[in-house]
Amino acid sequence: MQRIGKIGLGCGTDYTKIFQNKFFYSNLDHSIGVALIVWNFTKDKKQTLAGLFHDISTPVFKHCIDFMNGDHETQESTEELTTYMIK
Repeated sequence: MQRIGKIGLGCGTDYTKIFQNKFFYSNLDHSIGVALIVWNFTKDKKQTLAGLFHDISTPVFKHCIDFMNGDHETQESTEELTTYMIK
């Protein structure tokens, strides 16, 4: 989880001067937000943890990599390490 705290949610836009991002929003911030939303609506611990860990294996350039791998609709290539990372 510490790794995704250093990865920006902007699919690489944080690493160039082309975009004028006003603040850094990490994948960890996003995952915590997702978990809080899931908890708010379900009060289910398993679903909340699934929300927290849903991006644990996400690479730095996030969904850009899904397009490069040709599976942007299913995102399986970047998610196949999720179980390994949680273990």
